[in-house]
Amino acid sequence: MLFGIHLTLLVGLGIPTPAPPRILESIRQIKIERTIESTTFQIVMSVGRDKSNILDYPTVNNPLLSEFNRLVIIVTIGLKPKVLLDGIITHVQFDPSSDAGRSTFTVTGEDLTVALDRDDLTEPHEACSLQAIYLKILSKPKYGRFKIAPLPIPKPTNPPSPLKRTPIQCKTDLAYIRTLAKQQDFIFNIRPGPVPLTNIAYVGPAYDQKLKAFQQRALSFNMGIRTTVTEPLNFQYNPLKPSLQEGFFLDVDKHALIPLQTFKSTKMPLSMKPALEKNILNSRKRHFINRSSVSLPDTLVQIQAQTEKSTDVLRCTGEIDTIKYGDILMQQRFVDVRGAGNEHNGTYFVESVTDEIVPRSGYKQRFSLVRDGKYTNIPAVIEL
Repeated sequence: MLFGIHLTLLVGLGIPTPAPPRILESIRQIKIERTIESTTFQIVMSVGRDKSNILDYPTVNNPLLSEFNRLVIIVTIGLKPKVLLDGIITHVQFDPSSDAGRSTFTVTGEDLTVALDRDDLTEPHEACSLQAIYLKILSKPKYGRFKIAPLPIPKPTNPPSPLKRTPIQCKTDLAYIRTLAKQQDFIFNIRPGPVPLTNIAYVGPAYDQKLKAFQQRALSFNMGIRTTVTEPLNFQYNPLKPSLQEGFFLDVDKHALIPLQTFKSTKMPLSMKPALEKNILNSRKRHFINRSSVSLPDTLVQIQAQTEKSTDVLRCTGEIDTIKYGDILMQQRFVDVRGAGNEHNGTYFVESVTDEIVPRSGYKQRFSLVRDGKYTNIPAVIEL
């Protein structure tokens, strides 16, 4: 479809199968927005009548593109296939035009988390920890067809005592997992792959330090023939964002107020001068409100989580040409930037990526990166 890039589209109600040539040839644009918690997609197709049926639009009526069908997008660069999306069609739009070649049919959808967000449930989870609830929900038979393999939670929590509290779910499976995960400063997502029609569920910190080992190709700016960033990089620095938490924990059993406070970030530093530590005296102080139903360890985790979220003060945005870059930039991973000066070079966390694929024209990826301050803390950026 593009020189050096091959696009594979699987679609269908049960087990999706390769899309027929008529659908592939009609694709005008594919847009995929990938964040650390979810992925959405939109495919725009040019449609028209044919000689066999001059009164209708075959692509529009194709049952493969019906709502709630599963859709998988695989991109192969060179010899490396990568599952970019495994999702469900949630919206279709037909825009007929009296001008030849101007009619379009658009399918929009979300990743497989939307399957967990269908039904509100009222269900008790007696003596269940976050890990147990997470595994219990994903093991439901209705999710079996998606082949979701749950990764273990990095820091398992203790189940609450049935004598004190029983967790009761009063929302969808997705909303409940994310509510419990947020209490531990965790995120929940479902990642496609590593092979088509399989998926991995993840509950854990957004900044998973183990992912630092999965090095991505560096983003090179203003470096002649080695340049991969096609649009100028934009850096925004917000020193007012970092904050510390302080307040009191109400110990119901001991009838006592315990003072609590955060003093620093525990995240892996990505810069030489993290803004929170550099401007500790000017950092904002936020007061938290303790709920009596939350234990002291969980309260400590929650207030530390608020401090961690406030430390991403330096944001970098830009766009890369995928053919020049030679790979897919993955979200929730780390990537190095070079060619932007010592103050802005170095390692960043990939917060989001937007893929724009135009067949027979180009494939661009727009990205948003964050880190905790200025100046790189690595001696040099190595090109893979």
